[in-house]
Amino acid sequence: MKIIHLCDITNRKNSGVSVIVPKYVEHQSKWADVLLLNVNSEVVVPTAGSYRNIGLDEAISDLEGGFDKPDIIVIHDVYSVRLLRYYLKHVKGKYKYVTIPHGGLMRVSQKKSHIKKTIANMLFYRGYFAGAEAVQYLSAAEYNGSIHYNKKHLIIPNGISVPDTKPYTVNSGEDFSIIYIGRITPMQKGLDLLIEAVALDKEFFASNNIRIDLYGADYKGGAAAVSELISTSGVEDIISLNAEGIYGHDKTEALLASDMFIQVSRWEGMPSGILEAFSLGLPVIVSKETGLAEDVLAADCGYVPELNAESILNCLKEAYCNRNNLGLLSDNAYQLSKKYDWGVVAKRTVEEYEGIVYGTN
Repeated sequence: MKIIHLCDITNRKNSGVSVIVPKYVEHQSKWADVLLLNVNSEVVVPTAGSYRNIGLDEAISDLEGGFDKPDIIVIHDVYSVRLLRYYLKHVKGKYKYVTIPHGGLMRVSQKKSHIKKTIANMLFYRGYFAGAEAVQYLSAAEYNGSIHYNKKHLIIPNGISVPDTKPYTVNSGEDFSIIYIGRITPMQKGLDLLIEAVALDKEFFASNNIRIDLYGADYKGGAAAVSELISTSGVEDIISLNAEGIYGHDKTEALLASDMFIQVSRWEGMPSGILEAFSLGLPVIVSKETGLAEDVLAADCGYVPELNAESILNCLKEAYCNRNNLGLLSDNAYQLSKKYDWGVVAKRTVEEYEGIVYGTN
């Protein structure tokens, strides 16, 4: 089976699509012939799978290695002008395709630049999504929270590479450290609510040596907004912000040095940061809007607050007061991560695509 992943990948390390799509290609290659095509000619993407850049004037029919006649094309993300132009010129009406919006169709996301997106949807994207063999969502929460232009859909999560043994061990120090790693966007990621929650009872955090470290590259001025919120809320001694981002070995070390991972997003497709925390065995505090709350509760590997400061504060306090249970939560988080192992996820996606192509779904 020949699968092409078509995307507009940038060099932003904090871009979910830029990180996840090469992983799809790498791991699906065990069960199919897979090629990543990047319409962004200025970026070379490191991947263990087959890869090439492609220009607007280069047709898929000119590709070699049998990819001139792909069985299916998987198109990632939405509202990329380059990707839309390539789709209109070289894909529409010529090939079967599945589209993965990566949270771009969620109603909350649609409110940002609402007029522009409404016009674009009317002119282009209604037909684009309607013409797909299926729209692939990353979680039930993303599906339920999205606008729909196509009844045919798949729900398949992103994956994570799971170590053979659990790396995390409970820290023995007196400090209690909570970490967030992701884009610094206060509204989407709920960082404003997290800061507000801490400000409600600063004395509790200060007296118990509780620290919250926020890591992530700035996104559209979000770092400045978060920094100002930290300052005006008077929680500089409790919450720190590193807006340079953290990656690779340094990222893993920061996670393992923490006691819990937190992400209280207002909307998400499938947050890879939480999956990475699972794979290391790090307990979590997550909102139901991340799409992973049901798994967290069922596996008993963390806490799920409502999307308000008071509920987040209560979960933070509960996590600290029950810190003697971190070992159990850690074991459960690691076991849960196996559900999202790339080997499992990649095989399932290939099977679903085969069902679409060969009519067995």
